[in-house]
Amino acid sequence: MIRMVSLFSNPDANALTWTIYFIFPILMAIMGIVQLIASYFSYEKGTRIMRNCSVFLQAFSIIVFTATRQPYATVLLFLFFMIKVILLIKSSKLN
Repeated sequence: MIRMVSLFSNPDANALTWTIYFIFPILMAIMGIVQLIASYFSYEKGTRIMRNCSVFLQAFSIIVFTATRQPYATVLLFLFFMIKVILLIKSSKLN
């Protein structure tokens, strides 16, 4: 049976699932902010570490949202992930 409900009105979501739904986007935003700060102060090692952690966290978030059957969040995260990968490839070719 296929049901279409929004992320916030999902009757199958328990407390752990709700926590995951809110923690992953917040962590990705925090990592992005820290990466911007590290690049602003020209801290190359921190920028590289945060970039790698951000890619892995976003890939893991895609897997989690796919496993919890959230197609809209999965598609949106996947599109952002593809943009991020393309930009990382272009920036590595410039260096």
